Amino acid sequence: VKCQLLICVLNFVLLQMEDEVSYSTVIFNRAANVEPEAPVRQAEDVVYSLVMSQGEAPSNICTETTGEPTAAANGPSTPYRRATICLGLLCLLLLAGLVAVCVFDIIQISKYSTLLALYTDESTAHQRLQAAKVSLERDNKELTEKRDQLNGALRFIIQFSRFPANAFCHLTDGEIHCEPCLKHWIQYGSSCYFFYTGDYNLQTWQKSREHCMKTEGDLAVIDNTEEQAFINQHTPYYNGYHGYWIGLSRTNEKQWVWPTGRVLEAETG
Repeated sequence: VKCQLLICVLNFVLLQMEDEVSYSTVIFNRAANVEPEAPVRQAEDVVYSLVMSQGEAPSNICTETTGEPTAAANGPSTPYRRATICLGLLCLLLLAGLVAVCVFDIIQISKYSTLLALYTDESTAHQRLQAAKVSLERDNKELTEKRDQLNGALRFIIQFSRFPANAFCHLTDGEIHCEPCLKHWIQYGSSCYFFYTGDYNLQTWQKSREHCMKTEGDLAVIDNTEEQAFINQHTPYYNGYHGYWIGLSRTNEKQWVWPTGRVLEAETG
């Protein structure tokens, strides 16, 4: 070839073990005064040769003429790139899994803390309720005892509700004085007697007893001769048409009975 020709040859050698691939470029320049023998292509021709290292003869030598270098000259081989991409994706997946586990643990710890706080509050509230229950039971017992006492006092008051305290007691010089019997009544022993000597119309035994019962009393019951003598002293005799009723009443022709139900015993001798 007589014209100026620029030939770039890129030779790379693929080593069998761990040898790297080496590239070499050879540039040939021809003299300027030499005429080209034949027209050449305007584009530069690139020749690639596969060279094996360590003195081994290549089994195949492939040559290609092209306008631009192939992708093998620009970066690593495709298997390594795929492996790198796979490792990167695997790392991303592991990182995403680690983040997910951390987030899950944080959520679970938060839930556990919330449940623990609720359990603590419930335990405290339960203890307070137990203490309140014990206090209420104690108060209920005390109130029950007071209620029983008040009921007993109420029964006592009801039993003696007809007892007119003001009629027996009076205030004198700032002091209260109480008498065992009502006014105009006379005490003898443990009983009080009222002897009516007014201008009443004549009454039957039953009417006289009803009148006595209105004053919370009853017709006199004579238990012994001393009491009979005391009554005789306060019942003066008028005539055969006037007298005093006592508690004796006759149920039949043979028996006399006191208001207490005791039968009068007949005297012998």
